[in-house]
Amino acid sequence: MAETAYVAPMVFFNIGWMTHYHGAASNDRTLGGHGHLKTSTHGAEAYNFVPFEGRFHGYRPTGEKGVNIRRLGAGPDAESIGGVTVVWMARRPNSKDTVIVGWYRNATVHRTVQVIPAAAPAREWPEYMVDAAVEDCRLLPIAARNFQILSAHRVEGGFGQSPTYYDALDLYRTKVAAYIDDVDANVSVAKRRGGRGSTRNMNPEVRRQIEETAIKHATTYYESEEGGAWEVESVEALARGWDLECKRDDKVLYIEVKGCSSNEVRAELTPNEWLKMNDLNFRHNYVLYVVTDCLSEAPLASIFHHENKLGWRTMDGRSLKIEERMAARVSC
Repeated sequence: MAETAYVAPMVFFNIGWMTHYHGAASNDRTLGGHGHLKTSTHGAEAYNFVPFEGRFHGYRPTGEKGVNIRRLGAGPDAESIGGVTVVWMARRPNSKDTVIVGWYRNATVHRTVQVIPAAAPAREWPEYMVDAAVEDCRLLPIAARNFQILSAHRVEGGFGQSPTYYDALDLYRTKVAAYIDDVDANVSVAKRRGGRGSTRNMNPEVRRQIEETAIKHATTYYESEEGGAWEVESVEALARGWDLECKRDDKVLYIEVKGCSSNEVRAELTPNEWLKMNDLNFRHNYVLYVVTDCLSEAPLASIFHHENKLGWRTMDGRSLKIEERMAARVSC
């Protein structure tokens, strides 16, 4: 008789939609129908993927209610339970479909709201309901948020507007667990494939796949509402020093796209790309869009813009390290 695969206790939290969940950034609002978001630009879930002492501390709208951890296997007097898979889901602002945006594995779920110590970095909301080690968590980029959670309007027993779901687990638990395992396994494989040598894969077919994945990822992002709803045109064949041009009204962005098979942000720029990246006529509107884990099911993007005096940085504060090299082409 075949053994049934163990599936950890699982809870679904319905939160507002964001791109990064990395703080209350002015260009990354929390979008949703929960009461607090009707009068505020951000909810406490904005900090769900901000690390503190090696852990993420997640929040979901609760009102006056806590989490019924007894339904996850906790005893009647327990204040928390560990080993839970927390699935974060949110409604897309454009299509209104509810999708999985990320998860915490091996999470500790608390019965009531907890407060991060005062020693934590400044944050508008110190409250949280669950916490987990950073390495056990994953936030999906916009382009990879494709696992749809069916609503009660579409299927009996589906999800509605409640912030927490236990009853619908029979519909989704096994399927979602397999999906999470698959994404994490594919990302791990991509990491093992990555090396610290040349960033250029010598297999032309693999190289083509990486490049196509990266271009598609960037195009999908900039065409989405989260990316700014730009009109995107590929200019790869024109050798302008960037791959995509994004236009909206009288604005334009020049997007240079790089793809990596590993999880490291490592890329090589051609002389023309490097020239245009530093040209004052283009630098203000130039974007370096580096997609890592291109061979996995969940590629991730690091988006670098130039900031005066600070150099090339992402919105979450990571700086681009640049090593200039000289090269030559010879023939006989």
